[in-house]
Amino acid sequence: MVFNGPPVARRAFQSTSTPKRPFPRLPVPSLHHTLEQYLRSIDPFLDDTSLTGHKIKSDAVCERQAWLQDFETGVGARCQERLLELDKVSEFNWLDDNFWLRKAYHEPRIPLLIHSNWWLALRPDPQPQLAEGHGTQVVASGITEHQLKVTAWLIRGFLDLKVRLDRFLLNLRTEHWARRPALRMYNRCRVPREDMDVFASPSPASDPDRRKILVMVNSQCYAIQVLDSDGRPRSPRTIEQSLRKVVLDDARQHARRCLPVGIMSSDDRSSWAKNREHLAALSSQNTRFLNIIDQSLFAVSLDSACQVPEHSLADQSETAVDAHLHNIRSGPMGHNRWFDKSFTLITEPCGRTGMMGEHSPCDALVPSMMADYAISEPINHSAFSSELSSPSESTSADVEYMSWVTDSQLEDACQVAAARAQAIIEASDDSLLDFKTFGTAWISEAKLGADGFIQLAIQLAWYRQQGAFTAVYETALTRAFLNGRTETIRSFTTESRRFVEAMVDTHASPTIRYVLLKDALRVHTGLTRKAVVGRGIDRHLLALRLLMKEDESSPVFTDPVFWKSQEWLLSTSGLSAGERFVGTGFGAGFEDGYGINYMAGPDRLRFGIESKKPCPTTSTAGFKELLRTSLLDMQTLCLAQGRDAHL
Repeated sequence: MVFNGPPVARRAFQSTSTPKRPFPRLPVPSLHHTLEQYLRSIDPFLDDTSLTGHKIKSDAVCERQAWLQDFETGVGARCQERLLELDKVSEFNWLDDNFWLRKAYHEPRIPLLIHSNWWLALRPDPQPQLAEGHGTQVVASGITEHQLKVTAWLIRGFLDLKVRLDRFLLNLRTEHWARRPALRMYNRCRVPREDMDVFASPSPASDPDRRKILVMVNSQCYAIQVLDSDGRPRSPRTIEQSLRKVVLDDARQHARRCLPVGIMSSDDRSSWAKNREHLAALSSQNTRFLNIIDQSLFAVSLDSACQVPEHSLADQSETAVDAHLHNIRSGPMGHNRWFDKSFTLITEPCGRTGMMGEHSPCDALVPSMMADYAISEPINHSAFSSELSSPSESTSADVEYMSWVTDSQLEDACQVAAARAQAIIEASDDSLLDFKTFGTAWISEAKLGADGFIQLAIQLAWYRQQGAFTAVYETALTRAFLNGRTETIRSFTTESRRFVEAMVDTHASPTIRYVLLKDALRVHTGLTRKAVVGRGIDRHLLALRLLMKEDESSPVFTDPVFWKSQEWLLSTSGLSAGERFVGTGFGAGFEDGYGINYMAGPDRLRFGIESKKPCPTTSTAGFKELLRTSLLDMQTLCLAQGRDAHL
């Protein structure tokens, strides 16, 4: 789903005297509507007789109609009644309070590294000083002067935003939906448990640990205080001084550095749960350090190596961007990261920056808005003048090194986790497609829906590579509702299938192809509108299935078509235009699929594409070229129709 419009930045968080409106609750969809829409959504899968017991399509449709009718009047009706009752006693909504957080995020045991966390590379600070070679002097441990200033400036930006959020200093357009999820990004940490993860229980607002951030350098952990006792952010210069103290202390610690315990957070959740529990049991000091991390505002990773040479900082080629994205995504082989933190600000010696975050607190549009705010103003070098710092601000007692107590068991665990992280990283086939031929401006001029156009191009590229169709997951935000999260847009439809088939059929005329394009876009627009107002089907079907009792069953949920329609080999999500971002991404949901995050700007379309190298049927490089070709072919088709219309 594309979110058009100008950059959010600081003007989206301006003061306002507009009265606040209450949030409506996420509605429980009509059972009849959901089942009716579900039947339509599986229609393009019913051509595959291997899924339907080799029945002809008309018979397969009739069979599923009968199943759905029985479900609606029987077990489905009972489950719907249970859901309505559950909604009445849910604090925020029936979905997030009871099902989504648990099933989508906290129950899966896969590592967060690449598989679940998102990543976002930010545009470099537009300062001439760096281009001229200033600020690249190394302070210690590979960290540069410019890096410290960039980091301190961005930390202050994120802190300023938190103050605005706390004080309701937002305009109505943003406040109505962004304030709650944005605040959930601060002082939040996911804690591994053997069977199901949890969020760390928040400590009282007076807890000093809630005024700190976690800083990592060379896989060592530090805590620095960045808010005073009244919750006011410390000055950029004071934050820079604290960071400098961290870097200098790390250099002194070089010969006696602790185990890189953060690497264990990259492991599968059950292994990390056992190892974290053992880490805490070894020492009360370890328990205190873990609590600091859990309660801290957010994490900062000072990386000591730049993935792109300094003279190439202005290089925005796909190769340079890929190197930057890979470091933001996974760090130096999974090191120097704490993957459980809600978000981590990452900086490199050459001045490149980015964010990586844990997905369960909220969805990626919110942290991208936060990042847009933090980087919207270039560094003000005068802010680092000694005259601008408060005399009361001191770093003497505000920096703490986390000297972990460890043993041979944890040493082995770190080695195992590091090996597994390396395997995950080396298997990831992750690259950016920066398509500059056209963007949303031209698509709009052609009187077409930008998001639907992009989705059809993705499906066409998939079919050209695979010679088959697949279910497509597209994210829609239910942000208009209290604690609304997401719904699925089932972008693969009967109409999109017909369009793709026509595009690869050499006998199909351009006129027929264009008619089918318009038809597919119309259907996609309708599905999107339903999803964003809480009338999607996938979250509802999930709840109904989970509310069935042990002695209840339905062929609806044992049908191979049901599961095939949720085998999202194409997992897609649109972000903003991303004018201040270099690239973004998330991992493929299936080993033989793609994870595709796209930013649709007026003059360019950028796609972060991830797949798995061991899979013989996927190739990110190959898919990029097919997607590029598909976009061009679709533009050619539309331009030809426009010319014909004027003849």
